[in-house]
Amino acid sequence: MKRILLPLLLLLLAATASRAQTPAAPAPAAAAAQMKDGRMLALKNGQLTPLTADLTLANGATVSPAGVMRLPTGQTMPLREGEQVTTSGMVVPAPMPTARRMSRANKHVTKGMMKPMP
Repeated sequence: MKRILLPLLLLLLAATASRAQTPAAPAPAAAAAQMKDGRMLALKNGQLTPLTADLTLANGATVSPAGVMRLPTGQTMPLREGEQVTTSGMVVPAPMPTARRMSRANKHVTKGMMKPMP
């Protein structure tokens, strides 16, 4: 009995140890600032607040309250309406609200039949 139980116990421990060492997936970069209604807003504690001072990002870029991002190379890049800057310094489009995505998708459906998209 001990001959069977010991190998099973070792196999169970090895399987548990290998699962514990699996690295977790990296979390997506959070938005640091967003241009909305012509104003730069910073994300602090889950709330969008007006950006009042320059915001320095992880890559060394800075975002000004006027909506201009200065890269570490010295180049400047104005942010357009709806663009977000991540904490790592990437510029991405702001996510569309769910209701708007659905209304855009519904434009191509008429009376239950799909229209060909242009």
